[in-house]
Amino acid sequence: MNKTATTLMAMALLSTFAAAAIAQPWYVKGDYYDGGTGIWTDNPGNVMVDSLGDLRFARHVNSDQAVGKHEFKIASADWSTHYPGCNSWVYISVPGDFIHFTFDQNTYADGWSPSTNIIWNDHFAPPGTMFEVIGSAPETGSWSSGPPATLVGGTWTLDLPIALAGSYEAKFRAVGTWDVCNVGNETNTPCGGNIAYTTANPGETVRFEFDTATGRTRAYVLIATPNVRGSWGKVKTLYR
Repeated sequence: MNKTATTLMAMALLSTFAAAAIAQPWYVKGDYYDGGTGIWTDNPGNVMVDSLGDLRFARHVNSDQAVGKHEFKIASADWSTHYPGCNSWVYISVPGDFIHFTFDQNTYADGWSPSTNIIWNDHFAPPGTMFEVIGSAPETGSWSSGPPATLVGGTWTLDLPIALAGSYEAKFRAVGTWDVCNVGNETNTPCGGNIAYTTANPGETVRFEFDTATGRTRAYVLIATPNVRGSWGKVKTLYR
């Protein structure tokens, strides 16, 4: 067999292995759900479905555990692959609650984090939870206490001038505590990474955003709109 044919065969095998890894069943395992096989196990009640074949998996799971905070991971049946690194949190609001879990394996280059293997659920915090931005910059409390964010549509948002130029980190968390919900560049997990951002000039305004539909976050410097001075003659010219 010639070298080209061998190379093509190897590439085909690698593609097959990659497809097999992606196509494996994913389960939402955790202590929020038993399903008759025990907590942290898999069964037909918590298997995820990619209905469109676009690497976006989802599942509505009927929780059969007590009201309160629980933990979960997205995992293969044998636990050989699982996300995230630490357990993520989910809140049961009422007995028999239905939770919608999502797992997006696509890779994005849109400035939001995480960029791939995005895990989320629609019960990430108790109803009515308010969020703040806390981080290393003095304006975000130097990791002590941060300014409150505002919910705009489904996105928690904060615009904040940062006095000193430099590189910083931050997170969104439930106001005043790390123990309810905190979201950085991974998901709602106690050991997830922080959002990183850099300001080039003193006093630049940074926008912090947390999308509650996807669990993704970002922080970026707002570009100032330049002031353009005009004359009455220029204004009249526009309407001639």
